[in-house]
Amino acid sequence: MPCEKCDSLRSFELSGQYKLIIASPRGHSSTKLLNQLADNNYNIHKDDNVITLFFYAKEAFQLGQIINSCFSQVELDDSKALLIPALEANFGAEIILNHSYSLAKLVGLFVSQWLVDLIKNGSLTTFCQPIVQKDTLEPYGFECLLRGSIDNRIIPHSACISHFMRYCF
Repeated sequence: MPCEKCDSLRSFELSGQYKLIIASPRGHSSTKLLNQLADNNYNIHKDDNVITLFFYAKEAFQLGQIINSCFSQVELDDSKALLIPALEANFGAEIILNHSYSLAKLVGLFVSQWLVDLIKNGSLTTFCQPIVQKDTLEPYGFECLLRGSIDNRIIPHSACISHFMRYCF
């Protein structure tokens, strides 16, 4: 029987190439983003306030950081975006409607790929340790600790939780 958590992880994991279409209600927002994308050598197309680009999943984190640095939270919330797998990029309205998100949600998905990798690779672990009396060293409770590791570096629980709270809720 498959694990529900592992199955739900697939919906957050990016793989392959994608077409990203961003529509910002403010012209100056599009201009800021266009300049940053051009500075980072993305191949972009602009039509009015709509920006289109193709990218690979491995670039998602960097792309998310670029967009996040260009837009305020209000601009992210007000902008709309389509994230379409490149193989489906020329299909009809049903595909487009099923891949429509707020830009804020997509940026959260992009910059969370490191956390998805931690979970996918089994590098996010929990363990319990006793809480002991200061004088007697007798256990009176337990605490559950969360740790991640990337390239033999320990990722503190605070980094995982704060990232999750900022981008996943």
